[in-house]
Amino acid sequence: MTQRLLVFLLIIISFATIGAAKPTDNVMAAKVVWTGDKTRPQVALTFDDGPKPEYSIPILNILDQFGVKATFFVIGREARWHPDLIYRIVDSGHDIANHTYSHYRLDSLSRKQIDEEFAATNDIIKSVTGKTPIYARPPGGRFNRVVLEEAYKYGLTIIGWSVNAGDYTTTSKYFRDTKKAEEIVSRIVGSCHDGDIILMHNGGGPTAQALPQIIMSLRKKGFELVTISELLKKNPPNIFAAKKN
Repeated sequence: MTQRLLVFLLIIISFATIGAAKPTDNVMAAKVVWTGDKTRPQVALTFDDGPKPEYSIPILNILDQFGVKATFFVIGREARWHPDLIYRIVDSGHDIANHTYSHYRLDSLSRKQIDEEFAATNDIIKSVTGKTPIYARPPGGRFNRVVLEEAYKYGLTIIGWSVNAGDYTTTSKYFRDTKKAEEIVSRIVGSCHDGDIILMHNGGGPTAQALPQIIMSLRKKGFELVTISELLKKNPPNIFAAKKN
């Protein structure tokens, strides 16, 4: 192959790829948020895995009692069975977000399955609220390139967390230390800093038992408790695609 022919072929290839979307374009554009503005005394309470009446209703009652707005990452299959709770969450002024339809590990699914997990939950939430979610949290905070691409496709910002209550399951490595509500309170209140996103769950009695003291203690320390939308509203969020513990 002559040098002139090689140069010609390279030019043809270059023109063919100009303007074409690269496979990583959506990954680079996707947003993964783990904290808000670290210069403002605001924190966000977030609750995963609902809506479940036995857990969600006590949590909602407490939030109403203290005038706190939070963010609920809901599972589509649960939302399908409890649209009344979806409506109550939104009507009470809380944020509602996508936590997939089936609560499977997204990084173990195919692109089609990931698409269906996001799409089905978005559709259910929109059918009740009239609005499409703009935030999502993959179960366990686990994601890969394909998850980020599908999130971007649906206009979803991935929301992680910077403080983990460890209140989610009896098999959790945290649970042995978290059998009492007081220990959940201590873990959260002792770990919070400006801009933190707090991970909690609709899944156990200790969470609701701990919630009033968490609210009062955080307020006493000078924190304003806000939704994710409020936390990220005024300044660019701390965005980086790396898992934090």
